[in-house]
Amino acid sequence: MNSFAVFCLLAVLPICSAITCYQCSAGSSGCDPFSATGSGVSTSSSSACIKVSTGFSSGTTRSSASSCTANNVAGVGTFCCYTDYCNGATSKYQTPFLLALVIAALFAKHRFL
Repeated sequence: MNSFAVFCLLAVLPICSAITCYQCSAGSSGCDPFSATGSGVSTSSSSACIKVSTGFSSGTTRSSASSCTANNVAGVGTFCCYTDYCNGATSKYQTPFLLALVIAALFAKHRFL
């Protein structure tokens, strides 16, 4: 592959890596508690999704940005994620459940095949 083709692929990569994030302001309908169909919730695209939570009722905002730094200062938490719609509400049991499902499938495959 010549260097021009590599340059073209690298130039297009940031466009291909954009993700879709939820966007809403604290206190807007659907922002906290979260509902993707809330009238105050929209979507935007960028490289990172952000969720900022103060821990108080109606104290959550969601947005997107080209970069993000996660932190927790004085009770204000900034959470960063990098997949489509990842800054919505998620179950804290989702990842362990999927991991258990994969392990069970591998065990069943090994045991019965």
